[in-house]
Amino acid sequence: MVHDGASADAVTATETFDLVILDLNLPEMDGLDVLRSMRARQNKAAVLILTARGTQEEKIKGLDLGADDYMIKPFDISEFEARVRVLLRRQAGYARRLLTMARSRSTLIQRTFSADGITVDIPARELSLLRNPVHARRQGGCQGGHHPVADGL
Repeated sequence: MVHDGASADAVTATETFDLVILDLNLPEMDGLDVLRSMRARQNKAAVLILTARGTQEEKIKGLDLGADDYMIKPFDISEFEARVRVLLRRQAGYARRLLTMARSRSTLIQRTFSADGITVDIPARELSLLRNPVHARRQGGCQGGHHPVADGL
């Protein structure tokens, strides 16, 4: 834990974190400047902004600068814990689903499909056809362990 923006910037430049919980009202260097600096260095840590700044403009600015989530003080501790769990799951790779079939690839989170060098966006309905069979197969929910779409994946 650090207590000012300059220290936060320095530690995120030299150490690796899965999650950074960042206040915006920091002495020496504003939290948004810390975030901007992190993203300029290609720092991939998830960032949860936890701050008293609650205007819509501040929230949008923080998210546009690269924050993964934004919570306003005061906050519910159960909600905070749930959001931390979500961000840590994403960092662990659970949210990065990549399907590879022959010479094609589908990135479920980015909603894209690529084949022979051509990439297209996947509409929500079609995306659910890819997601659900894969999830059902992983959970053992397919009848007899087989699913007609998932078996081809």
